[in-house]
Amino acid sequence: STLKTNTMGAAFTAEFGPCPAGSRLLLSSCALTSGLTAAASSGLGGQALERAAILSKLQFICNLANFQGQKRYWTLLTSLLYRPIEDVIDVAMCIVELQLAGENLREKENQLGTTRFLFWSALATACTNVLFLAMMRTLDKRGSGLRYLCNQGLWPIGSVCMTLRALDIPASRNTRVRVLGMLEVPSRWYPLSFALAVSALRGVVQWDMFAAIGCGHAFRLFPIEDIVPSRRLIARLERSKLFRQIVRLICSVTGAQWVWAEGQPRDPERWLGPPPETQAQPFQLFGGQGRRLHD
Repeated sequence: STLKTNTMGAAFTAEFGPCPAGSRLLLSSCALTSGLTAAASSGLGGQALERAAILSKLQFICNLANFQGQKRYWTLLTSLLYRPIEDVIDVAMCIVELQLAGENLREKENQLGTTRFLFWSALATACTNVLFLAMMRTLDKRGSGLRYLCNQGLWPIGSVCMTLRALDIPASRNTRVRVLGMLEVPSRWYPLSFALAVSALRGVVQWDMFAAIGCGHAFRLFPIEDIVPSRRLIARLERSKLFRQIVRLICSVTGAQWVWAEGQPRDPERWLGPPPETQAQPFQLFGGQGRRLHD
């Protein structure tokens, strides 16, 4: 368990240094919750701590059994903050998930601003979970076990961002890219191809990824993202004294920059941290040759 926590910590430090406050808050919360729960579940802290860890997990697990059976409806949102870690494969997938999220969420936050980004993250998580649960309810048969499959962590909203970025590439730039170094596909088909490749490698259909990809397409087909409060409304909220105090606290804890809805305020303060990245980054899902969607 110590190895799991240390490995996640190293991955977190390497990937998320440039992230603004909102992305870093989500990433650190998910890594901390997952790491501590994995350590507590190991049994090294005694049976009482292990039982407490199991009870804590149920507040984050989003599947049919927990959502519909136990009526824990809040897991539509809290699933974002926890990913189960049971073995070495889960650790490896968690590191990949952190990398995917780190490359995509910070760009989304710089586009929307931190406050709107947090609203968008809640919306994307809820929509992905609703679609995932609907898929599981449709496919589930008695004894199939699909009601216990989970949609957890940052993977869903990272996949939504990945899908939206792929769909935004102009047709003239729709170049062919390699998926995990194995196949070449048009860049707009990368998210779906990536989900199929991961499913083949793990030997299990990655329903959570397919739900997130479907959510990304739905965001483009329907005005779902209009639910996110407007930039003008958020700018009014951000000018309030109480909100500034909350921002001060978050920036102090995360050590990151808050991206304002309408640019930097007239009286910037030191606690806001260094300026965020303002230039759009190339669309690449993972660093490494052969996995960029365009230069």
